[in-house]
Order: sequence, then C-alpha cells, then structure tokens
Amino acid sequence: MYKRLTRIALSTSVLAVLILSLISAFIPTSVFAVTRNMHWVQHDGGGTGDWSDTGHWDEHSGGGGGDAVPDTDDTVEFDANSFNGAGQVVTIGAAANCLDMDWTGATGTPQLAGSAALNIYGSVTFIAGMTENYSGTMTFRSTAVGKTVTMGIAWLTGSPVIQFDGLGGEWTLQDTVSNRYGTFYVTKGSVITGDHTISCGVFSINGVGVKSLDLGSSTVNTASSGGWGYSGSNLTFANNSATINIAGTGAFAGGSLTNYNIVNLTGTASTITGSNTFNTLALSAGTTQTISLAAGTRQTATTVTLSGDVTHQHTIKSGTAGTLASIWATNKTDNFVTYTDMIRNYNGVVVVDCSGVVGGTFAGAGGGLVVLVIGGALPLMGVYLGLLPMALTFIGVIFVVLLLGYYFFTRGIL
Repeated sequence: MYKRLTRIALSTSVLAVLILSLISAFIPTSVFAVTRNMHWVQHDGGGTGDWSDTGHWDEHSGGGGGDAVPDTDDTVEFDANSFNGAGQVVTIGAAANCLDMDWTGATGTPQLAGSAALNIYGSVTFIAGMTENYSGTMTFRSTAVGKTVTMGIAWLTGSPVIQFDGLGGEWTLQDTVSNRYGTFYVTKGSVITGDHTISCGVFSINGVGVKSLDLGSSTVNTASSGGWGYSGSNLTFANNSATINIAGTGAFAGGSLTNYNIVNLTGTASTITGSNTFNTLALSAGTTQTISLAAGTRQTATTVTLSGDVTHQHTIKSGTAGTLASIWATNKTDNFVTYTDMIRNYNGVVVVDCSGVVGGTFAGAGGGLVVLVIGGALPLMGVYLGLLPMALTFIGVIFVVLLLGYYFFTRGIL
C-alpha cells in the first residue's frame, strides 16, 4: 500500500512539473507579472540620487525606501514627497525601465539627468516645473495603443534621443516637443503628433518595422545637418497640413514619399535626396542658398517658391556635375536663381541647364533620355525644349501652305 501511494505521489509530482513546463513554454510571463506602483522617495537626506539606488524606491509615497528598482511592468511616480529642496537630481546612471512615468505633483524644480538608456513601456508625463538635462536615449517600447507623451518642459536641454520603437504601439503627443539638437526617431509603432510643434536636431523615420506617422497640422523644425530623413519601408505617412522647416545645412532625405505638404529650406545649404512630391517647396528669400538635388532625382510640386533677392542669390544644382536632376511644378517663382545641371518643367515649359558640362545626361524623370553636349566653344547655356512643339507646328503649317500653293499653281488656279 505504501509503495502504491508513493508511486501515485511521484506520478502527481511529475504531472505537475509537466503542466508547469507547458504553461511556462506557451504563456508569456507578462501574463503573470504584477504591476507595482513605485514612488521615488527621499534617501540620505534628500531626493537627489541615482535611479538604480534601491534606497530611493518604495511602494508607498513618502516611505522609507529599500524596495526593488522599477522594472518594465512598474509604474513610477515622482510626487510631493519625492524631494525636499530645489534642484534635486534623479540620475539615469545605468539602464532604467518602467511602465508609466509621472512627475505630476513633484515640487522644488527637480532635474532628470544622466546618459544611460531609459526604456518606457507605457506613457510619460513630465511637468513644467522640472529641468530635463538627460542626454541618453529615451525609448518608448509599448506594444499597445492609447499611450501618451506629455513633455511639459520648455526645452529638453540635454538633447536626448527620443525613439519610438514598439511594434503595435501607439503614442499621441499631448504638447510641444522642444528637443534642441536631439534626434526624434520613429522606428516601429504609430506616432500621432496631435498638431503640436516638434523642434529637434534631426527628425528620422527608419527601419523595416511597421510604423505610421500622423503629422496633422504640426510644424517640424530641424536644426542639425541631418535635418529630415526617411529610409526604410512599411511606413504609413499622413502629412495633412504639416509644415517642415529645415534650418542651417540640414539635409532633406525625403525617401521618395509622394505626400509632403509644405517644406521650407531656410539655411545656407541643403541637399535633397529621393524623388519627392510636395504641395509647396520653398526657399528663404533673405538668405544666400545653395541647394543640391541628388542626380537623377525629380522633385515634383504644385508650387515652388525659389526666389532670392538682389543681395541673396540662390543656386539650385545637381549634386553630380554632368548628370541632371529635375524640378517639376505647376506654379513657380524663381527670381535671382541660378540653375546648373537641372531640368525645369514649370507648367509644361521645359528648360534644360547643363552649364559648362560636356555630355551631361539625365534619364527617367520625364520618361526619356536627354543627352546634351554643351560647353567648350559652344556658347549655348540652355536648351529650350518647350519651344520644340511650336517649331514643329510652324514648319508643318509652312509645308502645307507650300504644298497647296504648288497644287493650285500647276492647275492654273493661281
């Protein structure tokens, strides 16, 4: 009897182990994760400390600390009991994780600093009364919809990298993002800007992950040489009535998207890559500018506003001498503009400029191949292809008139 009971007990134990193994193999551990509500508390006399210091974490506001550092399933709160003086600093000295982060109620102009990775798996709320000197990479990694981002800060003075990288995630901006010279990345998931202004060094959309960007009527200002860039795939881009301003020597790598609204190049020199389509492409009249278009590309717009002025000449050229780029537009203003190695099609009138180049070639954008030999002893500065149909029509009319004259003359009618 004893042996039989022993065998039953062993069999039950083995069965339990097998069941637990199957559960752990097929059910994500996140299903069983317990969400803690963690509070930053004072330790060693105040609120200044490193995120990784357990002495600053407690499950109760104003508690004595000593609880485990927050993880990906834990919400984090900084409140009225977190600091006891002005300018106290929370430093991200090692990789940090949390679900939601909320600074509502924190007092004493606290600061967030450090440069290690900060991973947020939910929403974030910063406040106007804090200083953000953090200079690391702040990555939003949620895979669920309905998340929000509230900056609440005049400037992110640390110029961090802000990255959205969660497949299936969705974040809606609640206010302006002022990130000085930091980068704003969209890699995976959906970002809805909520018509708010985004100021950053570089705005970059990249990677092959599924992503969407809804700019609404936002204004995007970039200040660094990287400017605006799209490279990758699987992007749904809703531009609506947004304006993109590229300052300094910022590049515009459009990725050949076909629904840009207004793009303003306001600096001294910019490059445009990709064959892009705009409602409006504009230069700054009060700045001397050189704009280089990648050879072989075509920029298509409803309206181009390219004019300089008497003291600010604009130069628009192909990025490769001898290989043409092109601009096509229905409406244009282009006073005080010099074109080099460019095809211009403005409302059906085509002009090719290949100044000083022997054997300049361009294929594709207009559907054909244009081969020019211009330069050396030839004084020709442009080939006005738009006049060709008119010339052929004129020649045809003259031929018909001569043919009819000959017909009537030979028959004695004339």
